[in-house]
Amino acid sequence: MFISKGYKGVYDLYITNLITGKRTKISTGTKKRNDAYKFLRDYELSNSLAANKPISQHYTLNNLRDDVLSYVKINFEFKTMKVYTTTLNNFINFLGNIQVKQLTVLGMEKYKSYRSNLVSKTTINIEIRTLIAAFNIAVKLNLIIQNPIKGIKQFTIPQKDKLSFSSEEINLILLKIHNENFRNLIKFALLTGCRLNEILNIQLKDIDFIKLVLTIRNKPDFKIKTGKIRYIPISDHLLEVIQSILSHSGNVIELSEPEKYLFTNNMGRKLFGNHVSKLFKKYLRTVSLPEKFHFHCLRHTFITNLIKNGVNINFTKQLAGHSDIKTTMGYIHIETEDLRDAVNMIKIA
Repeated sequence: MFISKGYKGVYDLYITNLITGKRTKISTGTKKRNDAYKFLRDYELSNSLAANKPISQHYTLNNLRDDVLSYVKINFEFKTMKVYTTTLNNFINFLGNIQVKQLTVLGMEKYKSYRSNLVSKTTINIEIRTLIAAFNIAVKLNLIIQNPIKGIKQFTIPQKDKLSFSSEEINLILLKIHNENFRNLIKFALLTGCRLNEILNIQLKDIDFIKLVLTIRNKPDFKIKTGKIRYIPISDHLLEVIQSILSHSGNVIELSEPEKYLFTNNMGRKLFGNHVSKLFKKYLRTVSLPEKFHFHCLRHTFITNLIKNGVNINFTKQLAGHSDIKTTMGYIHIETEDLRDAVNMIKIA
């Protein structure tokens, strides 16, 4: 286990698994050497709980929450920390600060029933997975002997359509958008399939005009959903969009600021995701599209178009940045007219 300076001067913590020999990297989030070594000490402390903290017969949910959150704070991203914090607080508010050994399957089922009156079943399933993970961490740290809610079942959620736009709908939307910068943002999403936060965090240094490759990478203030860097070939159409964004006059392209974001507001600052989502929703309403459509449908449209045009499913998975091919398969839409073409191929002699 050691500290080393990484991307943009931010220190990283390197950890080697003694069993597999695999080395993993965790960002300390700081450029200061002293703070980085404090991060190292805190990490060692959180992981030494297994060796130094005996299992208590009076270990409560409050105790578990505090210990698990200390571990999560060191090992996971801030957004994940927020999910654990909210979920554990909701759980304790309902059950009270009982001892972990008093937790029963019945108590967990009552919690599920209570929460189902307040939030969606999808949200409850996220909470269940988070709670199971929290208790698994406690087991890992030798705070409890076994996970008392390991067998709790999640709600069955009916499959939802992965909504995508037709060519006609896309043309209608683009005709309504008079702001050229925003129209280019929509085109960029359709041509790359990038998630909104990935788009808003693209900087000029991420665009290779020689190799014609766009790199979606992790940054100190942004992490890709899967955590994995991916490379997207820049098509001719995408290149035209990028040139339109960067061109200030004629064919002059400004590339002297590699840290500059590709999409910015009038002040030259990075756009906010909520602002983009709300503005896009406004345009969807102007063309009378159903409320169920949203910005992420642009990504669905990109993936759907790849599959409908016969692109290999593994290539589609790579371009979409999915960690599991099952996720890519879930984006396959078989439309009625596709089925009609299929059955019309069957003839009786």
